[in-house]
Amino acid sequence: MASAASQLRQKSWRRDEFLISTDPSLIPVDAVSNVFSSDEFYWAKPLPEDATREMLQNSLCFGLYDTDQDSPPPSPGNPTKEKSSTPKFIGIARCITDFATVIYITDVWVDPAYRSEGLGTWLMEC
Repeated sequence: MASAASQLRQKSWRRDEFLISTDPSLIPVDAVSNVFSSDEFYWAKPLPEDATREMLQNSLCFGLYDTDQDSPPPSPGNPTKEKSSTPKFIGIARCITDFATVIYITDVWVDPAYRSEGLGTWLMEC
């Protein structure tokens, strides 16, 4: 039987073009580092990328993604516009947990361009 931790790290939810996933391999470490460095993430301090990676690996993170991202506009060498296979990282809820009885939500962030769509509420419901 799989551990609670491994089961929780493989959950996902979909709503329209949006995806919430607990798969840590989807979370772009550099993007999270940029969020932690931003003025709007005032409660945290910027971390080196190695520390950010370790923080994410040792937490239960709910990544929020836009799966309906188009690739760059057509160009002479690439006349067609295709969907990107990599979802765009647009939010995160980071939790500290023992995977048995306790969970503590420590960081929640949604990209300002995606606010007022109920995505933060949905992130908390998942």
